[in-house]
Amino acid sequence: MVNLVEAVPESGDGAPYQCILKAALESEFSESKTVDRRDGTCDEGIRLVEKGSGLTHVNKPEETDQLLGLWNHFLLVARVSAFLASKLDADPSLALNLGIAVHLGNRLRKEAVAYAQARFSGKHNTDSGTINDQEVLYALDMLKRDSTEVPEDLITLIGHWSGMRPIEDRVDLNNALLCAEYADLRCSHTIVTLGERFVGQFKRFWMKGREKTGGEDCFAIRDDELAKIFTDIIAEIGDIEGQTEQALTEMFIAGIEEQLAGQWEDNHDQYPIRYVIRGYVIFAQLEKKLREAGMDMSKLATECAQVPEWETRLRRDISSKLQK
Repeated sequence: MVNLVEAVPESGDGAPYQCILKAALESEFSESKTVDRRDGTCDEGIRLVEKGSGLTHVNKPEETDQLLGLWNHFLLVARVSAFLASKLDADPSLALNLGIAVHLGNRLRKEAVAYAQARFSGKHNTDSGTINDQEVLYALDMLKRDSTEVPEDLITLIGHWSGMRPIEDRVDLNNALLCAEYADLRCSHTIVTLGERFVGQFKRFWMKGREKTGGEDCFAIRDDELAKIFTDIIAEIGDIEGQTEQALTEMFIAGIEEQLAGQWEDNHDQYPIRYVIRGYVIFAQLEKKLREAGMDMSKLATECAQVPEWETRLRRDISSKLQK
């Protein structure tokens, strides 16, 4: 493995653990072969992952851009996670490594879904839970099997990622978890607002009136109008005190219904709207806490614009590996 990080920076901004870099970068694969798919077809020239994440190799050249996009996403998540953790008395390195680790099951899940010969085939039910939640399970399986060096606190956090389940009597770990989960939601290929991110989910899973125009999905209401509606609801939820998550979730639903009655329906089995909205409720409260700590949440992209040296080297190394 390339020793991309010699030491955690003295600035306290955080850096990847060597064990996480190893799991991300050092993978072992089967020989290239024809592999039967679960749908009865077969794929030629496939190298299945046998150790590690498998995120430094593609079976087909057209997969390169997609994989580079995934790396861009979770490295941005890692950077933002560390920055936020530093504002809430959590360990920036722990939050940063969590932001990387939970994405390392991406290829492992895809292979398990497609191929009976995959390393973790049959380990999890891929018909239930969100795709993100499933990927986290595969990442955890891989890290537990391939490494004895992953810190116990990081293993605990990965295990609590799905559903953002709080960790009893560990405020520091809960803050690290929330910072990484929040960063994962706000980071696409760039940093977006909570309202903007919810627009994409809302249109994909619950909005009615979808029409095709020029091969793209179109709706009667514009994205910026939806973003304004959701941003206002999230801001209102964030200012409410003394209510349970369930009560605030129902208030969020009521706000959507008031603004968009008849234009949406909660009929997606894999992504029930209340499950997703609970996360936004938690993040609205987190944003309030961060504002109280002196942050201007509208300037998060500016605050996190500087790319640390470890990330620059890692991006260069990944790009080189994938372009071979």
